[in-house]
Amino acid sequence: MVARGLQGVYSMSMNLPKPYLSYSALSLWRKDREGYRRRYYLGEKPPETIHTIYGSEIHKLIEDGKLDVEDHPREKYQSEVKLEVEIGGIPVLGMMDLFNPKTKAVSDIKTGIPRLDGSPRWTQLEVERLDQLPFYQMMIRAKYGKVQKTAKLIWLECEWHTVTDTHEFDGHKLTKERRDLRLNGKQHVFKRVIQPWELDRQEEMLIRDAREIQKDYYYFTLKHGA
Repeated sequence: MVARGLQGVYSMSMNLPKPYLSYSALSLWRKDREGYRRRYYLGEKPPETIHTIYGSEIHKLIEDGKLDVEDHPREKYQSEVKLEVEIGGIPVLGMMDLFNPKTKAVSDIKTGIPRLDGSPRWTQLEVERLDQLPFYQMMIRAKYGKVQKTAKLIWLECEWHTVTDTHEFDGHKLTKERRDLRLNGKQHVFKRVIQPWELDRQEEMLIRDAREIQKDYYYFTLKHGA
């Protein structure tokens, strides 16, 4: 299925460090090019944090049907949906947290605690500024030729709590306290209406960044003999 955006205008054979580009990869390229080179040229894995580990655990619970998400009935939405498309000759991979195959609606799930000053981690303004939702919709349009106008971001709010671990050693019980994350039961659903021009803009950015990465990777391999 051909997208209604720029696929008919551009076509290229890409030489990329990975077989595909993703939203997370492109986001890193735009923010930290040296970090992108370490991650994707040299294969250095970023260190895991308690936040990333807990986020992965929550996504696994949702995928296994052990955690319900507000306004997303299981019989209508699939979780952790892998989407592969080619846009302008560029292979793109996306993992959508929640996807309705009938309506083509997509939702992204975020976990996290409020900010240090107590303000929300996510607000409607931040959701409007986030490129991730229109990026996924760009992929859906390329794959299916249509897309739901409204996308959602769901913030599963977390909080810190104290966990006491007990271990027995040589007949003695040893206890140690540590901080851990847990859901506090609050689910915030943000709706965002995405216009067709935003999907076209995502395609333009994808093609621009892919060209930059291809050129950068070419000179990197020449310099380092990779």
